[in-house]
Amino acid sequence: MQDGPTIVVGHSFGGAVITGLGADAPNLVGLVFIAAFAPDRGDTMKALLSGNPQPPGASAARPDSSGYVWLDTEGVVKYFAQDLHREKALVIAAVQKPIAASEVFSETPFGDPAWKFVPSWYQVSEQDMMIPPDAERFMASRAKAVTTSVKSSHVAMISHPKETTELIERAARDAPNLAMARANLSS
Repeated sequence: MQDGPTIVVGHSFGGAVITGLGADAPNLVGLVFIAAFAPDRGDTMKALLSGNPQPPGASAARPDSSGYVWLDTEGVVKYFAQDLHREKALVIAAVQKPIAASEVFSETPFGDPAWKFVPSWYQVSEQDMMIPPDAERFMASRAKAVTTSVKSSHVAMISHPKETTELIERAARDAPNLAMARANLSS
């Protein structure tokens, strides 16, 4: 619905969503990943989540009878938002939105990633217990993303809002020019 140059930001599973943007998002000029999945063509969520060693937070995932996956309350406190005050982490646990198990364990391969044709930025959470920081660095490198790191849990946008905001603002400032330069190189 944007009518001008647009950047999108994805956190966690949201990174897989923004990676899938393409021709349907003609105004897209940049992607920002915050402790997020950045799959490549042929990757599947199941494969991305099945790597070893499993992050500690995987032990907190709980499927329900309706086909969704949640994090148990103590798992949110201990693994998802461990650098927040307990009260804030409990609020996150109470308001969390589940992910469909069919998406989490999907074996459907991803198509061409948007990060191959638009500039990308990636914020690695160095104390992430949901997506291993080494996996985050790998995905950032593979996407040729401008990469920053914070000593944060999985929820850097809450525990480190200043650094997260600065990265998004940097992307918003630089993305249109980088996207235009990239388009000129490919013409």
